[in-house]
Amino acid sequence: LLAAAMGVDGCPPNAVTFNALLWAHCMPRAGGGGGGGGGKGGEASAGPSEVLAAVSALPPTDAASPSTATTPPPPPSSAGGLDAVVRLLRTMGTSGVAPGLDTYNTLMAGCLARGHAGAVPRLFRAAARAGHRPNALAYTTLISALARLGRPDAAARALDELEAAAGATAVDTAALSAAVDALARAGAMGPARAALDRAAASAAVAGDPPPVAAY
Repeated sequence: LLAAAMGVDGCPPNAVTFNALLWAHCMPRAGGGGGGGGGKGGEASAGPSEVLAAVSALPPTDAASPSTATTPPPPPSSAGGLDAVVRLLRTMGTSGVAPGLDTYNTLMAGCLARGHAGAVPRLFRAAARAGHRPNALAYTTLISALARLGRPDAAARALDELEAAAGATAVDTAALSAAVDALARAGAMGPARAALDRAAASAAVAGDPPPVAAY
């Protein structure tokens, strides 16, 4: 409805518009479970590989032209999912809208929520290749994905990379809690306890509640 209202007012879509629509279609509906897109009429449903290919085909940020579309893309009539995500990414390309880090973060979060943890490291690397410097949110999603993939060493390295790139203050409670999950799943309880202590200290400094999920 909001997308239609923008069209009536003659507002061309920008990256923020597309990111909001991507988020709506990336995240599984309540009670709907994960999975792919749900193609129609026997069409193959899109998967993480198609999402990665679609976003990789978009123009880089510094080469993008102003949007030439006069109306925002209409929300797909289907239930959404990764099929809708791929269509939206292709529409971004035809509209001359370049993906930002928020676009990649949305895609990573959506793939993780839909059970495609293996796609997250690939999207993380694609964001870096596109010239985007990953932020704490990107690293947190990556660490969570590596935890589900049973790769605690890689998760610990990602946490170290975040701290080296942005400083200790950027390693927030969410990133540390994701590291706790990765280490605990692998049975590395000593390092997991150390990360938990750091998460609790981070929450206290920020004035946030204790990291109950990490505990």
